This record gives sequence, C-alpha cells and structure tokens, in this order.
Amino acid sequence: MPTGCGPTPVELAAPAAPAPAARGQVQSVGRALDLLEALACGREQGLVELARRVGLQPSTAHRLLSTLGARGYVHQQPNHGPYVLADRGRDLSSHVDRRTMRLRAVAWPFMQRIRKISRETTNLVVLRGCDAVYVDQLKCPESVSAIADVGRGVPAHAAGAGKALLAGLSEQELDAVLGPQPLRGLTPQSLTTTSALARQLADVRRRGWAVDEEEHAAGVTCVAAPLRDFAGVPVAAISVSGPTARLSGIGLDALGELLLDQTAACSRELGCPPEQSAPPAASAWMRPRRRQSISS
Repeated sequence: MPTGCGPTPVELAAPAAPAPAARGQVQSVGRALDLLEALACGREQGLVELARRVGLQPSTAHRLLSTLGARGYVHQQPNHGPYVLADRGRDLSSHVDRRTMRLRAVAWPFMQRIRKISRETTNLVVLRGCDAVYVDQLKCPESVSAIADVGRGVPAHAAGAGKALLAGLSEQELDAVLGPQPLRGLTPQSLTTTSALARQLADVRRRGWAVDEEEHAAGVTCVAAPLRDFAGVPVAAISVSGPTARLSGIGLDALGELLLDQTAACSRELGCPPEQSAPPAASAWMRPRRRQSISS
C-alpha cells in the first residue's frame, strides 16, 4: 500500500513544443513567467532542467533567462552554472508567499473540520503552470495514510486538486497550460489524452468536485473542490487523500459533498460572493446518491 498520494520526484520529460499563446496573451511573457515560477522553489536549477520543466528548447530558455538576468530577476552562478532567483525575483516570490500565507490562514480551520470529519489527510493545493503544488497539509491520524510533500508539485491532470483547478480555466487557458504534448501517464489509470481529460473536467464543472482514482499513485484516491476569490475565480483547492479502500468505504459522493460545503464557506471568507461560492449549476444540480453519509 503506498504511503502517499502527494507529489513525488518527477522524471524530467523530453523538451516539448511550447504551448501556443491564448488570444490576447504575449507568448514570451508567459514563458518568462513560467521560468520564474519554476525557480520560485528556491533551489538552483540548470538550463536543461529548467527548459524541460517549462516545455521550452534550451536555446529559447537561455535567451529568456538572459533577459531576466539583465533586469535583475535571475542570477546565473559562475562558469555557466545553475540559475537562482535574484533580488527582484525574490521580491516577486515573497509577494506570492504572502498571498499563500493568507490563503493558508483562511483555509486552515476549514481543513481542520474536513480532516476531523473524514479522518483522512487534507491538503491545500494551488495551480502553478501545469503542476498542482501542495502548499499546506493536515495529516491523517491513521497509521496508514497518504502524505504529500508540501512545496512540491504533481502534474495537474493526474491529481484531484489539479483537475478541480483546471476545470476553472477557459479552453484557451487550458490549452496554454497543458501545451500540445501528450499527457504523461504516471499509473495505468492516468489520463493520457486531452479528450479524456476534457470529459472529466466537464463532470467536475457539473458536480463541483473532482476525483483522481489511482491516477497519480497506485492504491491512492483523492477528492477535491476549488476555493474561489472575490471574483469567483478558483485560486486553490482543498483535497482529501487516502488509501482507495478507505475512501471507497466512506463514499466519494459523500466526500465530495463535504468538500463542497466547506470550500463554499471558505470561499466566502476569501471574499467570494455567496452566489458564486458554489458550482455554477448548483441550483439545478441533482446530487448523486450517497453510499454513506458523513456528518460531524
């Protein structure tokens, strides 16, 4: 039985053709921001690694990094060494960190309630590029649990929280995030085509919550729902993860309803108008039959 459904070290994929810019977007700006986000983890990274992480050819990444370096956002170590954020880049990163700190503070009591009721690991996740990144976690009290490495990312299409956030993107934004390359399979259950992902995202929009059933790690299932900001835009997701057998015993529908209830309340704390804190079709939504009810 695996001990975690959270991010694990990910093999570097071969360089892929960069995604086309969505209408109204400047492609080079998006690529530069992808590089800054990749460096925001704080560790040194070489040119080839960075290029592969963001889906660029090394020559393109080098030109962008040179420009960012000239503007004081990126620093390259001597002798063609690895790259790190420079002062201006760290200033941007600290601003993002402050926003994440507020998000964690607001979400914390709702995560506590979800963990108390479900007795499973509860995660706070944000979307960064094409990765779902775990920024906070409350661990399961059981001896066998699903533990994520906070601060690391997993391909969004293979994670319940990632799919909850991808479902909030427009078609153009989704194309820009995923790019033209095939989706990488992590397990035999992983989605590997954009058409299969599109069908699942349509289900997420309809019911309001997402699930990955052993798509990231064998034997582990995750259920997730998005958190929305003052404009009703998804900015994060809360997920419950655990061994498939235990989550199936609770009931995925029941977990989904628990998450919908708590994320709607948390979204209102983030400033989301009440009418936008629930799924768009909530008024006409017929909730699926529960296998087992969850109550406090």
